Amino acid sequence: MKYAVCDIGSNTIRLCVYELENGKIKTLVNNKEHTELAKYIENNLISEEGIEAAVEAILKHKETVFELGIEKPMYFATAALRNIENSKEAVAKISEKSGVFIDVISGEEEAMCDFLGATCDFEILEGVVCDIGGGSSEIVYFKNGEMCGGCSLPIGSLLAYKKFVANEFPDSKETENLKNEIGKLFDEQAFDIPGGLVLCGIGGSICSALSLYNMYYGLTSNMDMECEKFHKMLLEILISDNKRDLISKVSKSRIYTLLPGMIILDKIVSMLEISLIKVTYNGVREGYLIKNVI
Repeated sequence: MKYAVCDIGSNTIRLCVYELENGKIKTLVNNKEHTELAKYIENNLISEEGIEAAVEAILKHKETVFELGIEKPMYFATAALRNIENSKEAVAKISEKSGVFIDVISGEEEAMCDFLGATCDFEILEGVVCDIGGGSSEIVYFKNGEMCGGCSLPIGSLLAYKKFVANEFPDSKETENLKNEIGKLFDEQAFDIPGGLVLCGIGGSICSALSLYNMYYGLTSNMDMECEKFHKMLLEILISDNKRDLISKVSKSRIYTLLPGMIILDKIVSMLEISLIKVTYNGVREGYLIKNVI
């Protein structure tokens, strides 16, 4: 049986179609529309233009769902529609114009889906799952296959770019301000994570960071990032005159948001004294499928 999951995020609206084989998730379709909904948010309100952008992307994905004959597709939204003041009104308009029900999941639910998606691909007894999204960043601590605590920080790569970066790329002062903001937001959370664990990285920002890491260090078929080398690479790129060319080689759609996302990740691994990041392509969408179907 095939299942369709559409993730309405701050950077992209992505449709994945899956098939379950012996309890394993197989991806058949992975299509995205680079809508950047967060850029349509001002004064914590999404504009009519942003609503229309979301509707247009969802309607394109609906065509794929119809062509594949999938009867009960699932649509869910994260920070872009969750954290705005006009969330209910915007979701109602998008649902009415697109003809789909949208499940706006909480930060805690998103963290749980991140955990379920990431750990279905790893055999690690204790660690941290991290997802740097466009509008939020989720951090989960797990032990013995169980989620022990999690939080959703209300800042992601696109939101960080909008809030902290005046020009194309963050300068040293903007980088420091962003790191301070991440530290402040994390300190406000009510759970502790032991230091020195492995971090399971998921989501577009971290996967793009891995591609940049592999290109920078001449690696192939590699899914791990040593945090010390990641930090060194980030510092060197931040002061490089070749930022645009380097980033465009791995992700043209993240030229301006990748470095803010990497700064967030760098701060998180520093705070948690993490030395190794293991990246998986599974994440919140696979977790949502597991939570609601499997």
